[in-house]
Amino acid sequence: MVVSSWDFPPVFVAIMKHHHLSNGSLEEIKDPLHATAVACTNMADHICKRLGIGYRIPETKIDLSELPSAKFLNVKADDMDSLLKVIGERYEKESSSFY
Repeated sequence: MVVSSWDFPPVFVAIMKHHHLSNGSLEEIKDPLHATAVACTNMADHICKRLGIGYRIPETKIDLSELPSAKFLNVKADDMDSLLKVIGERYEKESSSFY
């Protein structure tokens, strides 16, 4: 991967390489710190998709609590719903400063 030659920290390389989880599972990532960072990034990406942050329209059919990253991080459905609500509200409140 080209970013390896750019002297990024190994955890950043792992995130860039695996954050879509298309190259295998989180359990296949040997370093627990890297696996956790990848899971957090993957979950954040899907939360943004669900809320439509950075996307044309929200993908409301994504079941966030069933994501491999949510399961890896042990985020339960009720906690995910609360997290989604807080992030959505915060984004709506502060999004005007992004433009």
